[in-house]
Amino acid sequence: MEESVPVFQFEIRYNHILDFSQIARTLIAPYFKLSHSFKIDKQDTLEERITLQFDNDNYQISVDWDRIVIKGNNVLNSFVENNSPVETPFFAILKKLKDLEGFKSVVNLVFVAIYIKELDVKKEELFSKFSDTFLNPRTVDIFSTSNDLALVLEEKSKDQETTITFGPYIGSEDLTRRALKPLNIGNLNNTDFLGIMMEYKKGYTIKNPTFGDFQKLTKESKEIFKRTWKML
Repeated sequence: MEESVPVFQFEIRYNHILDFSQIARTLIAPYFKLSHSFKIDKQDTLEERITLQFDNDNYQISVDWDRIVIKGNNVLNSFVENNSPVETPFFAILKKLKDLEGFKSVVNLVFVAIYIKELDVKKEELFSKFSDTFLNPRTVDIFSTSNDLALVLEEKSKDQETTITFGPYIGSEDLTRRALKPLNIGNLNNTDFLGIMMEYKKGYTIKNPTFGDFQKLTKESKEIFKRTWKML
């Protein structure tokens, strides 16, 4: 069984657009009719947010005064292809924002993806297999139980930060415990199995993000996950 990505999120942050609530609906109007539904939070305030929901394609785009975010379910590979929703409408909306008189500059981007993969192992063996592979026995003994393990790796530099969190996966309930949750867990492919889960998160300073940056981050996260689960 191949690895799957139950949820991912790609976020581009920019300096505050102070008149966002006054111009946002006109700017985003061409995309309302393409979406299944939309909602407006904190309407007519500095922090107004417009969310376009594309239920048939399992993704949503949120736009507000300091960031634009695309979040998708279970379909990361299709988002990497040319002419995917990351190019249009996501980057198309960003271009309109950048053309505004009140737009200053992009600050950074953040990409998060959660990977899961089924392993042929019994539940009682899963945690011991993980701890035997990745942890020192003394580390395991610090806790009174080893039934909920995770390993966190961080790499930081002046302008970027990467965090990788991985551990045993015991079914879809694990997905609901993450800060980044699937849009609709009922729309996911099979997620009720035993295996391994990894959350990959990377953010870095950038002034001119492109679709190529998204493709690069996706490729990097997939390669790291493959190296991880092959150790088991």
